[in-house]
Amino acid sequence: MRLQILGAVDLSSDRDGSVEKLRLQPKRLALLCYLAAAHPERPHRRDVLLEIFWPELDRVRARAALRQALHYVRRSAGPSVLISEGDEVGIESDRLWCDARAFKARLAEGAREQALELYQGDLLPGFHVAEAPGFERWVEAERAGLRGMAARAASELSAAEERTGNTVAALEWSRRRLALAPVDERALRRILTLRDRLGDRAGAEREYREFVRRLRREYELEPSPETVRVAAAIRDPQAPPARPATPPNRDADRVPSIAVLPFTQTNGDPGDAHIADGLADDVLTDLASIRGLRVVARTSTLRLRANGRDSRAVGRHLGVTYVLEGSVRREGRRLRVNARLVDTREGAVIWAERYSGEMNRVLEIQRAISREVVGTLRPAPDDDEGPPPGRRLPATLDEFECYHRARVEMFRMTPPALDRAVQIAREGIRVLGPSELLVSTLGMAYVYHIILGSRPDEECLTEARRCANRALELSPESVPGLVLRGMVRFKSGDPEGAIRDLESVREVEPDNRDALFVLAILYIISGRTGRATPIVNTLLDVDPLTGLNHCLPGYIRAHHGEFREALPHYERMLEVEPSNVPNRWCFTQLAIRANEMDRAWWLTDTILKDAPGTTFAQQARVLRCALSDDPVGARTAVTPQLAAAARWDEHSSWWIASALAMAGQLDDALPWLENAVRLGFVDHPFLSRIDPCLENLRGHPSFTRLMDRVREEWERLEN
Repeated sequence: MRLQILGAVDLSSDRDGSVEKLRLQPKRLALLCYLAAAHPERPHRRDVLLEIFWPELDRVRARAALRQALHYVRRSAGPSVLISEGDEVGIESDRLWCDARAFKARLAEGAREQALELYQGDLLPGFHVAEAPGFERWVEAERAGLRGMAARAASELSAAEERTGNTVAALEWSRRRLALAPVDERALRRILTLRDRLGDRAGAEREYREFVRRLRREYELEPSPETVRVAAAIRDPQAPPARPATPPNRDADRVPSIAVLPFTQTNGDPGDAHIADGLADDVLTDLASIRGLRVVARTSTLRLRANGRDSRAVGRHLGVTYVLEGSVRREGRRLRVNARLVDTREGAVIWAERYSGEMNRVLEIQRAISREVVGTLRPAPDDDEGPPPGRRLPATLDEFECYHRARVEMFRMTPPALDRAVQIAREGIRVLGPSELLVSTLGMAYVYHIILGSRPDEECLTEARRCANRALELSPESVPGLVLRGMVRFKSGDPEGAIRDLESVREVEPDNRDALFVLAILYIISGRTGRATPIVNTLLDVDPLTGLNHCLPGYIRAHHGEFREALPHYERMLEVEPSNVPNRWCFTQLAIRANEMDRAWWLTDTILKDAPGTTFAQQARVLRCALSDDPVGARTAVTPQLAAAARWDEHSSWWIASALAMAGQLDDALPWLENAVRLGFVDHPFLSRIDPCLENLRGHPSFTRLMDRVREEWERLEN
């Protein structure tokens, strides 16, 4: 039996006409295609097949449907085509030839030309199966991956022919590459230089003009300056021949890195901002779940919104080789989306697409962009059965709108905006029912209230805990649910429980920014800086434009008593975000310990001036009283508002304790230090002997007893 699924869908057999019936059964034919082409070297678990083809049925009915489908395939294709062992099903490759499988096999053998003879077009063109979204997602991902593999093979064949001096063949393979990746400017530039080498400048000009027309007509794009320069050099008869068409260095792409910039909103309606933000955010989330692809965190890419930088500058700024850009326009219920992928080393567009349709296509568009980008950057798809567990995107348009409206408000990080996020999420849950994403977003808004100090109370923490539990009931491996529960456990005085949850997140999403940041803090304050260091390094890779991340290497050094050596890291933090008040307050704490008193005084001046009503300003007043030998003022500066907020924060508790200790208010300082310990600050060497601001406490009986407890906990964690 022969199964063709590249460029066409055809099934033929030397048996009787029984396969004709199978061709008339789309879902059963789709099952055969999946078994034949999706990592056919190993069998497929039945429970995975149920999720892919019959997600709408309960388990009993889905298993019955799978049994019937397999029986039908055996009857049509022959009993020896399928292999069934226990709870696994596979294909007998000697009985069923599949062009997609043969294409991959020829590539693995290095027979690129034979492989490209088999690649007659996209996977399963025009083939759709109703009520099988898992199969449709697999087709999208596999289609992009196979096309990318074919494009790379054509590029490698072109380079091989060029090395042997066969410029004509090199040109033809480069043209095949451009046909497979029609906006890849690197392929175009190779074509232009190869034509120039053959003396065909007129042909190069035709190729260039046609490419520019297609780029403008279909994608509303202009060629990169590098491409324009190559074309201009070839066009000028007095110019020397264009430089050799050296194939791109693919070594740099083996662990590709990408930034998904916020999509621009072109219709100007502020009420639609969540659509552009949400679309880019979901693509980023989807890409972040792909192992081997480094994706810059949203907190960094948001800082580049509308800054006018070109792609190369963005690449240098973020340290990435690719940038995904896009624009969104909404007109009533119609949506138009443009997306393009740019190689930041050359400023060249290597993939672009336009999408349009009704608003309810936004989820389909998001998935299509993600799959095309992955296929372009990683032409050899993984053998995973599907997306990693724990990460889900909005399933309906209503959920998409509600989820992203709430997130837009939540990320403003102001008390009124957090209140609006709570209201939006609550209303969405009431109307749409409990959803893992909406419930975890609601809980995170409560956590941010606690972090900001705007609602530092037990009720807020209880609501956040309830949301975390509900999200994990809905999806036990939920990444947002685990992040939320980790944050709740951290603020509840269960740091080890928080670490377990956040390490579970890292197993699914190694580059999850929230998990990385909190884990780094937890490991540092518990004296496990060896574990913190690689996490901090990863965090700086994925979130380079968040200033606080840059102080973390210095914070590690500070915990070893290297206060002056830590200063450059804190200075870098302020360079990245000079107006950020929390960053200034962190720098103030280091400046005191590094004996940079003038700098500390100046920093507190700026905090009191720029953020007078915040808890940071209140802490600055406590510190200034301590530095001014005003012990009574230091004690009274700890207002009820500050005390309520600091109760939930280990660093605020430590800072207040150290200020009161410097002021000689030892009995007032000790409860705050105990609270910091309760929340996980148990770095015994640092607290017991390194931190100079706690010197007045050393020798106090209560401090000695507290340090005995801290040492026991620290030694337990170290072991």
